[in-house]
Amino acid sequence: MNYFRHGAPAPSISPAGDNSEVNNVSSSYAFIPVYRVNVGGETIDVDHDILRRNWTLDDPYIFRREAATNRSFGCTPAYNGLGSSRFDVPDDVYKTEKVLNISFLVNLTWSFRVDKNGTYVVRAHIFRHYKQRPL
Repeated sequence: MNYFRHGAPAPSISPAGDNSEVNNVSSSYAFIPVYRVNVGGETIDVDHDILRRNWTLDDPYIFRREAATNRSFGCTPAYNGLGSSRFDVPDDVYKTEKVLNISFLVNLTWSFRVDKNGTYVVRAHIFRHYKQRPL
């Protein structure tokens, strides 16, 4: 869904946890990043992001850090023009992931401090890594 198309509704969760929609979200809104997190990876500074953004590692925001480990991949994402591009996210963000340790059998939870009266957009970039198996 394109949340920046004029009039397109965006899913919303109230401070009480109720689901609703925000209408008329458009590109005229001013979005100011509060957190830009590289899940499973290292800090990425402005010199390693084509749009000169800073990305922090996610470990300080995870509840029960021991429940997961970081994993990295050597491959470079192949963009097909149908979704994200390297202008959305640096390649290094797609080269890492957080893997749940099987012994914990819980969900991973990240906790971020925000103003409870604020309205926030949460944007997640998900990249699937496929392991090629021999025939």
